[in-house]
Amino acid sequence: LTVHEVDGWRSRGSDSFTPRGLICHATAGSRSSTDAGEIRVLLTGSTSAPPPIAQLYVGRNGHWHVIASGRCNHALAGWAGPLKGLGNTNLIGVEAANDNRGEPWPAAQLNAYQRGVAAICRRMGWKADRVAGHKEHQPYPPPAGKTSTKSDPTFDMRQFRARVTALLAGEDDDMPTAAEVGKYLMEQYKTPDGRTLAGSLDALLKPDGANALGKQVTRSDTVPAARPPYQNSDYGDPAKATQGNKEWTVGYALQAGVEAARAALAEVRAVRAGQAAVLAAVEGLDTKAVLARIDQAAAEAASRDAALVELVRAGQTGQLAADEVVRRIGELLTASSGTARE
Repeated sequence: LTVHEVDGWRSRGSDSFTPRGLICHATAGSRSSTDAGEIRVLLTGSTSAPPPIAQLYVGRNGHWHVIASGRCNHALAGWAGPLKGLGNTNLIGVEAANDNRGEPWPAAQLNAYQRGVAAICRRMGWKADRVAGHKEHQPYPPPAGKTSTKSDPTFDMRQFRARVTALLAGEDDDMPTAAEVGKYLMEQYKTPDGRTLAGSLDALLKPDGANALGKQVTRSDTVPAARPPYQNSDYGDPAKATQGNKEWTVGYALQAGVEAARAALAEVRAVRAGQAAVLAAVEGLDTKAVLARIDQAAAEAASRDAALVELVRAGQTGQLAADEVVRRIGELLTASSGTARE
């Protein structure tokens, strides 16, 4: 549905409005009336009805127009029909462009009228029995004290309600199915070379010919080819960028992927080999003894460092001669080197 909003509709109409049903109308304007003219009447009123006259309007082209959100003045409290006893306070009014004097209803307008009413019923939680024609609501002859009888709209309201019922049930839906859309695309959509999709697929599925599937998948596409180290006849000479094929082919893409996978596998194998060497080196060791020896070596290194500091201080204060300091430092370092080799 195509729906237009008339400026000010959200605040137009009385707040005393509790919808319980919907009345279908015809404007009874001339056959040459325009949407703008008909809507103007609904906004300004007439000699028999103050504005706004109706909440909604449907043009001959099937377009809906939202006029007001509150109570409007389109119907009396009816004396017959499915909405008997209800009036403007409880009824949504839908006016549709038609002279109500034999003018045919365009298919687009009637279809949109039915679909729009079905949408309102679905939103309100109503069945189609909450829809009545103005002529059903205020028919001739009127009861005593009533004079305003109506004859609009001219279409058959029973058929109208039957269509609304079908739409509410999800039947009679003219929306195309996925299969219908697919069939249309296959038969109507044209490829850049002027063939239909169906024709293109037929050509691809043929075992022979330039467009056979096997030849298509090995033909270069528009994706730039990879650069060295991958070398392949599809690419030509990697050292000469001006030679060979500069675009992907399926075969080249597969080789590039395989080469990348092989390189990654080689790296994984190298890491695993290093791990295996470390495990072999420590296999069979007494880990507690190793840790104890590490602690011992650390203590010996700390003791050596402290002795070195003391020797340097002794030389600075004159307690030891310089040559004696050098001799003793040499002894300490030689001893610690031997311990480390152990």
